[in-house]
Amino acid sequence: MESGIMPNKPQRPKRNISKKLTRGLIGLGLIAVLSLALLNGVVGHNNAGYYKIKQGRFSGDLSVIDKAGMHMQNFGIETEYTVSDTYYFSKSDLDGGAGKDAQAIQVRFVGGGTGEISGSVKYKLPTAAEKRIQIHKDYRSYKAIQNDLVRQYTAQVLQNTSTIFTAEQTYSGSKGEFNMIFEKQLREGIYKTKSRQVKTKDADGNDLVTTIVEIQRDSDGKPIIAVESVFKKYGIELMQVSVKDIDYDEKIDTLIIQKQEAEQQRILARANAEKAKQDAITAIEQGKAKIAQAKAEEDVKKQRAITQAEQQKDVAILKAEEQKRVAELNKEKAELEASALLTKKEAEAQANKLLVQAGLTPKEKAEIEMKTKIGVAEQLSKVAVPKIIMGNGQNGTSPMDAISVNMLLDIIDKMDTQTEQ
Repeated sequence: MESGIMPNKPQRPKRNISKKLTRGLIGLGLIAVLSLALLNGVVGHNNAGYYKIKQGRFSGDLSVIDKAGMHMQNFGIETEYTVSDTYYFSKSDLDGGAGKDAQAIQVRFVGGGTGEISGSVKYKLPTAAEKRIQIHKDYRSYKAIQNDLVRQYTAQVLQNTSTIFTAEQTYSGSKGEFNMIFEKQLREGIYKTKSRQVKTKDADGNDLVTTIVEIQRDSDGKPIIAVESVFKKYGIELMQVSVKDIDYDEKIDTLIIQKQEAEQQRILARANAEKAKQDAITAIEQGKAKIAQAKAEEDVKKQRAITQAEQQKDVAILKAEEQKRVAELNKEKAELEASALLTKKEAEAQANKLLVQAGLTPKEKAEIEMKTKIGVAEQLSKVAVPKIIMGNGQNGTSPMDAISVNMLLDIIDKMDTQTEQ
């Protein structure tokens, strides 16, 4: 080579590389699609809260897949069901349902009134495999169970329950009974009923013929079932049943309003009458209370006077008894003193008698004479002799003689007195 430069090697066209890359990617895509297609028929998946009924591709056998996660599908055909759900029927989408399948259920009451009932039924599909397979055979999809089983039977039970009541009854006191009978029929089955005509009178006394529908019962008093409950048949569990509202037709609404107003007037009239009655009773009772109070006050005065009189009487009795007792004590004292004095006199007399009988000794006689003289002297010293004496001494008696006699008698009395003391 002249220049000393190596000649360039021929390069492959870029177009060939792009073709090969494209073919590889297409091949990988086909493999992925084929793999997904194969896996879609071979491996299945079940979510929690759902179960699937699998039908064998070749055998046609039915089985239940109720565990969450992956499972072998083996190209079988699977139908998915929700384990539990709530069926709403209402005019408002806010109640939980929407669309034509969640509309309120129209019913007709005894007497011809109509209404649309809103509510809900929460249910749980059967847990037994044989029941799940049976319900799948009969309805073939969960959508059919919702529309053809739950909704249709709920509507049928509501309509049958409505024929037992008047619209006014469901509006007033019998609403609770309506809800109870509705739920029992959902669980047990539709009751057999019978109707009869009853003659009544309205508020004005006019004759009325009223139709009454009653539930037929067996000898044990239990309702006779005319149609078995599909919930009971397939083992569907009712978790909650609710009747939220009843929208009556215009005629029933007007009648209810009129009856409400009439009832309010009657209630008001009864209240006014009762108030007047209570006012009269109150006035009478107040009058009785005043009379009783006045009588009680008089009784208190009388009782106070009686008490005072009794107290005075008791005081007088006590005083009289005290005086009587004092008089008795004084009498007893006088008697005792008299008795003591008598005893003393008797003792002195006895002693003097004994002394006389025994005779006085010279010493005793001298002492007596001495005491006598001393006593006479003392008494003479006390005698007041008149300073002027008048007299003429007639009849052989002088004034001095009279004075002497008188003084002597006086002395003797005083000595006797001293002797007694």
